[in-house]
Amino acid sequence: TAWHTNEKGPMPGSEPQVVPLTGDLGGTRLAPCLREALGPGKLSVIANVGSDLTWHSLRVCPDLDSVTYSLAGLWDSERGWGLRATRRSACGTP
Repeated sequence: TAWHTNEKGPMPGSEPQVVPLTGDLGGTRLAPCLREALGPGKLSVIANVGSDLTWHSLRVCPDLDSVTYSLAGLWDSERGWGLRATRRSACGTP
């Protein structure tokens, strides 16, 4: 367990943090469970950027998006990507 300290000892309000390295579906599913188990303010997430890409001049960060949506309770777990209750079309296609 790591505690933030200075010359006077542990700093006030410095509690241990859990910092998982996440990516793909596993991290997206794990992050909300960890947050719930640990309680508020004890989880920081580092998400994979290796899958990022530029598509039609738009920067797409699938792992960052999925983890963020998942922690917000908005992730579409049935599809395994994106926001729940969004249209399933792109570039004007039905």
